[in-house]
Amino acid sequence: MLTPPQRHDLLFLTPEGRELAWLSREEGPEWDGSCWTDFPGVPAICTGRTREGAPELLRVGFSFPRRKNGVRCRLAGWVPLRTVVWTVTPWEAAWGGKPLTGAFGTCFRRLQRAAQTAGVPFGLFGSSALARATGLPYLHPGSDLDILLGAAPPAALERFARAAEEIQRASGVRVDGEVRIDSGRYLKFRELFLGQDTVLVKGGPQPQLLSRREALRALEASIS
Repeated sequence: MLTPPQRHDLLFLTPEGRELAWLSREEGPEWDGSCWTDFPGVPAICTGRTREGAPELLRVGFSFPRRKNGVRCRLAGWVPLRTVVWTVTPWEAAWGGKPLTGAFGTCFRRLQRAAQTAGVPFGLFGSSALARATGLPYLHPGSDLDILLGAAPPAALERFARAAEEIQRASGVRVDGEVRIDSGRYLKFRELFLGQDTVLVKGGPQPQLLSRREALRALEASIS
């Protein structure tokens, strides 16, 4: 693998990698052990974290198309980088894979066009990316459509954010997501453009609270 996986990448693992993830697992609050055997093709989700002192170990999560007591079944674990066979990035998930249908498909296509018009890199993560990558039924009437926006001029990102609000209202599908402001830091796009004075930045060793002005400066520096 030439480049390390990034936050939100879907990681398809060797049998060894999957076994090591299982052995190091931390189960979510509602867990159904049959998920692990019923859905062997579900990829890991990269968190962007590595283990302190062991950068070859990636922290990953697994999210399954099954719920227990209304909560999605999830677990987390550690896998060696060498066990990653291939990745699907958020950008790849947006431009290829199984089609999204119904209101989700309509919302997705409108968001994709709005991003193209605004000149903003557009990706998918979370349940929508998993649905595209696997064809499994991850999306249900209460699901969000999770999108990732790449670094772009703030004015272009703000145009897209305003369009996304209109698309959300028209489609009835809640749109959520993040902006990647530099090589490894992410924040909620609503916090940046729709009225927040401070924003929570994720992707580093610890979440960091920045002023909106500081976040915009970091974004502008990443595209200069």
